[in-house]
Amino acid sequence: MVRGRPRKIEPDAALKSAMIVFWQKGFDGTSMADLVKATGMAKPGLYATFGDKQEIYSKALEQYVKDRGFPIARKLMASEKSTRDAVRDFLQDIAINMFDQSTPNGCFLVNTIVESEAGYFHLEVLGRKYNDKRREILSHFFQNAKTAGKISATSDPEALAEFYMAQALTIPVLDKAGISQKSMDRFIETALMVLRDE
Repeated sequence: MVRGRPRKIEPDAALKSAMIVFWQKGFDGTSMADLVKATGMAKPGLYATFGDKQEIYSKALEQYVKDRGFPIARKLMASEKSTRDAVRDFLQDIAINMFDQSTPNGCFLVNTIVESEAGYFHLEVLGRKYNDKRREILSHFFQNAKTAGKISATSDPEALAEFYMAQALTIPVLDKAGISQKSMDRFIETALMVLRDE
């Protein structure tokens, strides 16, 4: 009997499957056997395509940020709404991702930051890399708003960036704690009180 040719696995689809597993189980809780099962790729194929477990995790997190983080950041930077409304959209978009029932609870990036506390230096580096990028985007947004006179001339763009980055990190934690949509909306509206529009 002639055996059929092995099913070809698309790397993009395999990486997204790996992303879900890491998102659910974390770096430490995910085995290569888990990744083989999720992706449909044999272990040698995984190594050849993506590298070792650490490299697969890094690429999976990069994919997560590309799929779920960058679109929200681009929308914020392109917004022509008031500063408060643009930031509301930014926080609500993060919350919408958290309430997406088709994906694991919480945020893959936040999970990475938390797990790095267990002594995984490479996770700390990854978490810091993407956190710094988000802080940079928020800082540019608030600096542009200040220059345009859309927020108070006494506002500190760096401080605002730090504050709203903290809110962005808190939203996934609240989601994991089972917060309701109504309470999440109230949390976001309270956070917006920091902004002083001109």
